[in-house]
Amino acid sequence: MFKRIVMFSGLALVLTTASAQAQSATAAVSIQINPVLAISSAGAFTFPVAGDTEYEAGEVVSTAGPSLTHRGNVPYVITVAAQSGTAFSFTPSAGRTDDDPAKPVSDLTITGDFGGTSASAALGVAGDANNLWTRPDRGGNIVSPISASMAMGYDSTPPGTYETTVVFTMVAQ
Repeated sequence: MFKRIVMFSGLALVLTTASAQAQSATAAVSIQINPVLAISSAGAFTFPVAGDTEYEAGEVVSTAGPSLTHRGNVPYVITVAAQSGTAFSFTPSAGRTDDDPAKPVSDLTITGDFGGTSASAALGVAGDANNLWTRPDRGGNIVSPISASMAMGYDSTPPGTYETTVVFTMVAQ
């Protein structure tokens, strides 16, 4: 009887070794990625003091402007609009009492270099932005130098200071 037990135990050991197989397990991966748009600006617009040359040219052109850095994982449009109002705020030159000409912000044209493509648009009034540039694909940083010009005329632009704030907005396509 002792021999039977030993043989039976040996047989069980052989069966266990022969039936061991590789095992696997799975784990699902699900990563949500939202649309991402990022835009920032550095710098400000600088204009010369306008004189007869600018009146004759019909515009005063900025000598410097901000740089926009923008990127997105979706195609996008960059729009431009005044932060508030439909007209520039106006302060007459010292010693003058000229009435506010209610110069429209659309007299300001914004121009940019978008990776070798030039684009421009009139500044939209607050709440009604104009499209400046469309990026038809996704991509990393583009740094775009921006300039501006304001239309002017002897009859529509009395001496003084004209101010507005430009808002650049990215909109996913």
